[in-house]
Amino acid sequence: MIESPVLEPTVDNLSGAYLQIKLSDGYATTAVVGDWIIKNAEGEFTYLKPLHFTREYEPILDSEGSETILERVQKVLSRILERERG
Repeated sequence: MIESPVLEPTVDNLSGAYLQIKLSDGYATTAVVGDWIIKNAEGEFTYLKPLHFTREYEPILDSEGSETILERVQKVLSRILERERG
């Protein structure tokens, strides 16, 4: 993350920090905390705002169909944090 000299903190970006993503055409775009960074099949990066991400993509269920992969990752990360806190 790069502290922005141009963007001011906003309701959607309280820190005012942003990430610049170089696009295949040589230009750069700006993502903020909470945006989804996506790498496409050609290896190029872009971003989606959370609302657009949920409109474009469906959660993937685990093999038992009981929870999404994201939910499983969140549970694992929570367990790791709990262990580290002791």
